Parts: sequence; structure tokens; C-alpha cells
Amino acid sequence: MTTTNVKLTSSEISLLWNDRHSNDLTSTMLSQFLQHVENPVIEQLLQAAKSNCDHQLSELNQLYEAEGLPVSESLQAELHDHTSKLYSDQFYLFYLNNIAKFSMQTYSLALSNAYRQDIRQLMHQALNKGIELHDQVVKAMAETGELIRPPAIEPPASISYVQKDTLVDRWTNDKRPLTALEISNFFSNIQNNVLGRSLLIGFSQVAQDTEVRDYFIKGRDIAEKHLKIFRAFLDDHHLPTPETWDCEATSSTKPPFTDKLMMTHILYLSATSISNYGLAISSEAQKETIAAYTRLAAEVMKFAQEGTKLMIKRNWYEQPPVGPDRNRFAKR
Repeated sequence: MTTTNVKLTSSEISLLWNDRHSNDLTSTMLSQFLQHVENPVIEQLLQAAKSNCDHQLSELNQLYEAEGLPVSESLQAELHDHTSKLYSDQFYLFYLNNIAKFSMQTYSLALSNAYRQDIRQLMHQALNKGIELHDQVVKAMAETGELIRPPAIEPPASISYVQKDTLVDRWTNDKRPLTALEISNFFSNIQNNVLGRSLLIGFSQVAQDTEVRDYFIKGRDIAEKHLKIFRAFLDDHHLPTPETWDCEATSSTKPPFTDKLMMTHILYLSATSISNYGLAISSEAQKETIAAYTRLAAEVMKFAQEGTKLMIKRNWYEQPPVGPDRNRFAKR
């Protein structure tokens, strides 16, 4: 990668830090999955995804070295050898779909916050690889009959406008039909919580620390509760509830990961959930659904805060880049 003498901005330092940690975590998880995958098509996709992560990490490491940035210890050290299979191949496929979506969202945002040409080029390259991976995963899911689609609705026959005298009464009324975007949000959040629940079920089975295990069980129960709430919204509007896939954890209780790695993963997952709920709130108009998303987002925020405190207590939480503490300087 070609670097420049232009100083990094705060947004660029932040996105580089998050990108390195995210790719390191994902590469580590995929390393473990590759030890146990049985389906050759899914194995090929896992290898492609891991290759993307490792290439991005290599580019980031070069950039870190050129900029004199400290490099964190890799999470690869948090893997255990000679472990049993914790998740099914089907779970691996849906996990890949999730990280491909996350890549597209993350790198699109990163591009809008990057100003140096070398960093923009790196983010653009990663975005294209995320798009390519997503295409491959969706194609594989469609071919195996495992692609779960959102509820179908009739397309509009003509253009219509919300009337002024009914705008407040009907458009914000909890009994009006859901918009296509609102249905899409419920579908996406159902899928995300199914994946999170599955991940937490496996983590709770293999966690060694009692406090960490209890934290995972609490997260599992929260995901299950949120699933029921989102499904109820669709049921109340007589819409089909999306099918869920049977890819929960196996019965293994032998830990493939350390508690530190699993806690790190769940904090990332919690942050993604909060972001998804916030995005849903911004596109909602019904009072009931806005209140539900706000309440559920607050619950996930509290859960994430408890996890952060637990990681700090165990000395597992790395300090992210921060600005200068002018008040502390002034008191010297």
C-alpha cells in the first residue's frame, strides 16, 4: 500500500482501529470453523472470507507500521486446539451471510469518513470483496434451498399520497398496514437475533468463567425475547413470520475459544444490534413500533455496558483511540 505524509484524522484512526479488530476477530472465528466444516461448498466460502480478512489485515499492518501505530495482539492466540465441532455447517453459512452484510455496511460508512486516498482505496477494495462474498453466499443459499426471504406483499398498483387530514391520525396509527420498509426491518432484525441467539447458545455451553457463562445466558434470553416481539408485530398485521433455520449449537461443551474471545464477539454483536435498531427507528412512523425499538435498543445498550464492565474487570478490554484530555493536562 502506498502511504502519504498527510496526517491521519480522528475518523480515519477510528475506522482503522475498528477494521483491524473486526477482521482479526472474524479471521479467528473462521479459522476454527474451517477445522470442522464438512460441506465443500461452504468450506470454499469460509476460505474465501478468511482470505479477505487476512489480506485486509496484512494491508492494515503495513499501514500501522508506516504510521507508527501500536498493533494489538492477535486473537488467534485465543483459540484452543483439538476441539469438537460447536456449530453446524448451516450455521457457518448464515454466519458468512451476516459478516458479508456487515462488511458492506461498515466499508460504505468507512468510505464516507476516509479522506486520505490510500485509506479510501483500502476501504473501497474491502467493500468490493464484501459485495462479492455476499453474492457468492446468497447464491449458495439459494441453490441449497436455505435462502430465507422476507414476507412478500403486493406491489402498489398506482401512486397515492397521504392526505393532510389523516396524516397524524392514520399514518402514526398503530393499526395501519406496515410499510414495506417496516416489514423489511422486522425481517432483518429477526434474522440477526436468530444468529445471535445461536451464537450465544454455543458460547454459554463452553464458557469456563461462571460470570461469563451467566452473561451469555442472559444475552441468549434477551435475543429470544426480541425475536418474539418482532414476530408478534408481523403476526398482528397478518403477515407471514419468516422461517428460521435449524442451526443451533451442537451438544459440545469443549471450548474452542477462550472466554475473552467470546466476550469480544458478543460486544461487537451488541453494537451491531444497537445500530440496526437505531436505523429501524429512523424509518418508523408508528408510535408502537418506535417505542418498541427504543425500549429494545436500551436493553441491548445496558447488556453491552454490563459486558464492557465484565471485560474491564478481567483486563480484556482494550482502550480504543481517544482524543487529548485537556482537563488532565491543565491540572498538571
